[in-house]
Amino acid sequence: MGSEARRTVAGNFKSPSRLEFLGKVPILIDGSNVVRQNEHYGWRVLKTLLDWLNSTEVEWFLYFDANILHIKNLGDGGKAFVKFQIADYSHTLLCPGGVKADEFILSRADADGNHIISNDRYRQYAAKFPWVVEKQESSKCRVHKFAVEVDKLCVPSLGIRTKIDEFGTDGGDMAKIEACRKAAESGDIEAQYRLGLCYFVGRDWVRARDARDGIMWLVKAAEQEHVGAQALLGLCYNCGWGVARNVVEATKWSRKAAEHGDPESQCMLGDCYYKGDGVMTDKTEAVKWYNKAAEQGDAKAQLKLGLCYSKGEGVMQNLEEAEKWWRKMIEQGDGCAKLNLGRYCNAADQGDAMAQYQLGKFYDGGEVVADKPFRQTADNLWLAAKWFHRAAEQGNAEAQYELGELYNDGFNLIGGTVNENEAVKWYRKAAEQGHAESQYKLGECYRYGWGLEKDEVEAMKWYRKAAEQGHEESAHEVLRDATGK
Repeated sequence: MGSEARRTVAGNFKSPSRLEFLGKVPILIDGSNVVRQNEHYGWRVLKTLLDWLNSTEVEWFLYFDANILHIKNLGDGGKAFVKFQIADYSHTLLCPGGVKADEFILSRADADGNHIISNDRYRQYAAKFPWVVEKQESSKCRVHKFAVEVDKLCVPSLGIRTKIDEFGTDGGDMAKIEACRKAAESGDIEAQYRLGLCYFVGRDWVRARDARDGIMWLVKAAEQEHVGAQALLGLCYNCGWGVARNVVEATKWSRKAAEHGDPESQCMLGDCYYKGDGVMTDKTEAVKWYNKAAEQGDAKAQLKLGLCYSKGEGVMQNLEEAEKWWRKMIEQGDGCAKLNLGRYCNAADQGDAMAQYQLGKFYDGGEVVADKPFRQTADNLWLAAKWFHRAAEQGNAEAQYELGELYNDGFNLIGGTVNENEAVKWYRKAAEQGHAESQYKLGECYRYGWGLEKDEVEAMKWYRKAAEQGHEESAHEVLRDATGK
């Protein structure tokens, strides 16, 4: 989707002094909480908030409960808007079933010190997330509450005061609505696009109308080479919004927008060629369009281009090139790497051992991955090993343990088979630093003769060291040795 399709800023008040501190970490928005605030205003408040944030340089992420589209008072316009946001997963996350958005946000903020926009008081989470919930003046986080005053959204602590809806629903604004319609009927391309867009970002006044009218106005604008209309039509046909899903039509309109330089349409066209939707499968052509979008900073295209380089699909396999594009994606905060990695990339290159370890965990498919495109492939394990090695050689115990695990698992790009001697070497280095899991693994190596001579005495020595730190499996081994059971 082109930027004009996503951003229609209603007017804003920006306070640089208040925004300066927000550029360091993203703002987290409890989207479910916002849209539930008011049957009439909820989703419109959220849209206005996002419009304002898009007018700044502040990074933001939006979280919804899994059941968000089943809220009765959300309305058709609200549901269309939420679907629109979810489609852009680089900024929006639909939480898994059973996980509430507010708890998900608090968990992240408690770790990273993010700022939160929500009207929740979070009293029920005070014990679990004290840094966020307790005394705001001493907290490393802050919950920014908003208010609706007449037709304005106000978040004083962020300097936000902006109109909720450019058109509105009151009789006094009907003149603007009719003026837009008349302009569209007289052939004004921008008015046609804006009128069509209303059906998909949710204007109350079109709620009762047939969404096919929205498609009609978008087609009129698109046929006159309006790039935003072409991009939105491609998305509508691809997702079946307001029209029956049609991959051929989706490809047709995405191609037109892509040829005009719209990066999101270029990425979508790349998907069509990669999957064979509406065109013959052609991964070389997919790479071409992913590359065009990636060069313009589209994070999803950077992810997919990296995967193509990693797998050698549509292009010669090149792990260094894959990592280059994944780094670019990470630095932009894409939804597949939302959790902590942007600030680690430069630090890793400069020799920071913890940053190197974190990059290793990313490629290993560890806890930092939100989606799972990198999990446990040989190419990505090679990149994990590269960064674990760099951190391990600087004495990072966690990296030493992870490296031992890779060698012990027979990770093929290290040696082709299990390399027990190398595994023992790195387990020992970490164990000698007091790493409990490595102490246990070293005990296992001595007990079973993995990479060294069997030695029950030495095995028990390391089991005890780990047990003293509360390692449960080691404690069982110590107890079994003491009781003979």
